[in-house]
Amino acid sequence: MFQDNESDLSVFWDSNWKTSTVKNYASTQTSEILTNEAETQSHHLQDFACQCAIQKEAAVVHVDEKEVPGLCEFLQRVEPKITACLKENLTSHAFDGYEVLWEDQCDSAHCIYTLTDPGTDGLQCTDVSWSSSGAMLVASYGRHDHENWCTHKGLVCMWNLSSGKLTADKADSAVDVDNCVMCVACYPSEAGVIAGGTFSGEVKVWHFAGNSKWVVVSSSAEVNAHKEPVTSIRWLSSSQPVADNNQLVSLASDGCVILWKIDLQAKKVEIVRQFTLHVPGKRVLTDITGSYGGTCLTFPYQDNNTFVAGCETGSLFKCSLHVSGEKTLTQSPVTFSFQPHNGPVYDVQCSPYHRNLFLSCGTNSTCQLYSLIESQPLLSLTPSYGYLFSASWSPSRPCVFAVGSQQGYVLVYDLAENMVNPVIKLASDNKKLAAVYCVKFNRSRPHILASGDEHGIVRVWHVSSKLALQQTNELEVVNTIAEP
Repeated sequence: MFQDNESDLSVFWDSNWKTSTVKNYASTQTSEILTNEAETQSHHLQDFACQCAIQKEAAVVHVDEKEVPGLCEFLQRVEPKITACLKENLTSHAFDGYEVLWEDQCDSAHCIYTLTDPGTDGLQCTDVSWSSSGAMLVASYGRHDHENWCTHKGLVCMWNLSSGKLTADKADSAVDVDNCVMCVACYPSEAGVIAGGTFSGEVKVWHFAGNSKWVVVSSSAEVNAHKEPVTSIRWLSSSQPVADNNQLVSLASDGCVILWKIDLQAKKVEIVRQFTLHVPGKRVLTDITGSYGGTCLTFPYQDNNTFVAGCETGSLFKCSLHVSGEKTLTQSPVTFSFQPHNGPVYDVQCSPYHRNLFLSCGTNSTCQLYSLIESQPLLSLTPSYGYLFSASWSPSRPCVFAVGSQQGYVLVYDLAENMVNPVIKLASDNKKLAAVYCVKFNRSRPHILASGDEHGIVRVWHVSSKLALQQTNELEVVNTIAEP
């Protein structure tokens, strides 16, 4: 039936189920968009001028040619030249970046006050602090060389440097304490309120109420307060006047960090939160076994949540007052660890010009610059003057800071000029230099620096204008150092 056929005939079968496809074409478009144009304008404006009073004729200077011969001729001759110079100055950039110095230049640093008090005999100056106005200097007195229980009487002295009645060998006001005062801090926005920490672990707040009356608030009634010497105390930054909800943070050598609420009206303190310094994840017993003994703490500029703590072991921790987790006495505030010092850390200070930069110093005779986001130090300085006990940033120069040394020198660094050696060394005139335990720049008067030593002597220094006045592009130097 099926075979090859060479015939040209073709056979087709039409489908009995498939029909032809019918196609239709159509088109459409949207309706025409109608637009209208219109113009309008605001109310008609009219300029006018007025003055409060008719200008008095006396305001015009009349020159009597007979009294000053040749003056009018001179003014007419030089006026076109002066006018031309003034017009040229309007477009000149010759004085861009120039800052007028309203104070007299001072090229050297020198001691302007040497302050003592009869009640400080046998005591060491453990800390200094400036009032919010910069006029009052507060110093705490105790001893760092305890071998057993403290049997000394502590003292807090105050000198008003602006009173005009300053007595160098007697404090303007003094408060006796039943044991050594290890640290002190003035309220950041109001004079007359001072916080201090004692060797027995007490946190005290003195409020000057007038008529030479001091109101004392103490933490002695708190069961869970510090059991070891308070090594550092800081008010949480505030621009508000003293109120009933002031807060401060204290750190002690028992490794305990406490956030306090101060009620000056009720004369009481209350624990808000409490932490123990230790590395998270490690077991810590209720007797704080395994914790780190705290020596110092500092808060970054305008940050009341994050702080840096230094320890007796040389450890440096970045901490937070609002860590998550169960609130217990052994809760750790540590969120980050930095490369430690080879020995106890005595002081840490955050830069007032860079949010991540902070300074540390300790018994390894090294001053180190860190960033809050880097574990390794950015810069290490070894001045070779023994232990470094204290540090303070200049409030006006981002590159300037001072450190107190064991050999009795206050070393002032200027990183914009020298990143290795201090630019000046401040020392007393005594043949036997005393270890400088504390240094502090005056925030309101940046050319003023205070220091306290192991002989109980407080010195007020006036640094050179070069170290007090900010230089051009100085912030760029700091940002370059702090870059990760």
